[in-house]
Amino acid sequence: MPMNNALFKRMTGAGRIPLKVLFVIKSLSQFSYMSSIVKSLDSSGHQIQLLFDPVWSKTTSDHVVRQFISRTDNVAMDWSVQRTDKWRRWIFFSREFRSYISYTKRGDQSSYYLKRWNGYLPRIIRKFVYFRPVRFLLSHSPVYQWLAAVETHVPPDQKITADLLHRKPDVIVVTPMNQRYSEEVEYVKAAKILNIPTVVPVISWDNLTTKGIFHVIPDLTLVWNEEQRSEAINIHSVPEENVFITGSPFFDKWFDASKLLEDRRIFCQRMGLDHTKPFFVYLGSSAKIARDETWLPQSIYNGLKSHSKTSIRNIGMLARPHPVNAKHYNQLIGDRLVVWPKDGALPEARDSQRDFYNALRHCEFTLGINTSGMINAIVNAKPCLTVLTDQYQLTQEKTVHFRQLLQADVLDINHSPQEAIDSIVRLLDGEDRHCDQRQQFVLKFVRPHGLEIGAGKAAAQAIELIARGGSIDEIKASVPY
Repeated sequence: MPMNNALFKRMTGAGRIPLKVLFVIKSLSQFSYMSSIVKSLDSSGHQIQLLFDPVWSKTTSDHVVRQFISRTDNVAMDWSVQRTDKWRRWIFFSREFRSYISYTKRGDQSSYYLKRWNGYLPRIIRKFVYFRPVRFLLSHSPVYQWLAAVETHVPPDQKITADLLHRKPDVIVVTPMNQRYSEEVEYVKAAKILNIPTVVPVISWDNLTTKGIFHVIPDLTLVWNEEQRSEAINIHSVPEENVFITGSPFFDKWFDASKLLEDRRIFCQRMGLDHTKPFFVYLGSSAKIARDETWLPQSIYNGLKSHSKTSIRNIGMLARPHPVNAKHYNQLIGDRLVVWPKDGALPEARDSQRDFYNALRHCEFTLGINTSGMINAIVNAKPCLTVLTDQYQLTQEKTVHFRQLLQADVLDINHSPQEAIDSIVRLLDGEDRHCDQRQQFVLKFVRPHGLEIGAGKAAAQAIELIARGGSIDEIKASVPY
């Protein structure tokens, strides 16, 4: 649908003034999830300030952010302000408790996440809610609504309000806003008092189902797809008319990554793999999902190594540990088995993106337990296998986000290492059963407006429209264009 003329003039007409866009992001480590949105806003000439929480960022290097800033004059970085007034202790307890209660109401989510959120509560409350009858009463009592009322009566922090008055943004973009002890929600609270438009882009695949809830509702919530739209409405009580689908900014990088492609020989030599032999990539999961998962790649590697077919015996493995679960990977042994990078890495910096991209482009297939790396593989048109076991049931098929992959039929499902080996043999013989489903998944889950429409660009346009006074209806009628 074409953009209406008045709104188009506000965005592109003569004398158009660049916007001041303020991003409030919990940690430096989360910048890569927003980088395609920032890049698109930057390319339109807007002035962008990036605020990060200094406490949650203290163990993360600012190299990636500084590198990004060095390439433009429009982006600057600073630290966000934390709430320190008399309300802090009580409002943070209220939020964590309310998020906990929300899990007691979600029958479709794994009990793992209810137990995990229990650990964020004060010790005396943890013991209290341990009993099933107490959890039942909480899920059916008005306590959830009472805590929501408490939130509305707690005023914004004066220092954060003063920070916004000093910076004078035209719009505030806050993320993720619903992780444990998230400070950035305070900026949304203060912005609403000051009538500054607020936008929350969903940061990750599972952010709406495995984290806390939205305690303050932004003016606009940007989701990846229809699944997240439903989650925002049903779990977080975001009004339906305030939700807009953009696609996934996080995966934008793979749609313009051809310049990262290396010659196979060069890449394999760097990794320590034989470039004349096929290899697959094991995608490591976080410690919260799988802890020590190395038994699985080792079992599969050993099974392939002892296979009767020479072509199967010759296949190599490139194991990519998750950066917060890499310590176990020094146990892996094999002459065609390489762990890279040794300490794990997320595809944030250019070098790590290059390595991951080439691993995916040059491998035959991927394998993992439950990680967003699987979606990275699917976007890059690679088959992905998984092994479902009782050991990981609570963090695999009982989780909402992993079931989305199962329901989309994009994974080759196995129930033991031997089944996975049999599937690998069929796959290498040319039997790819899920190719069409993977293509459809990318169109539905990652790029719902079409492969040619970048999610970061769609999100940036929505942010600009709401900052210039566009209504939600105008945004939905005009983005992407």
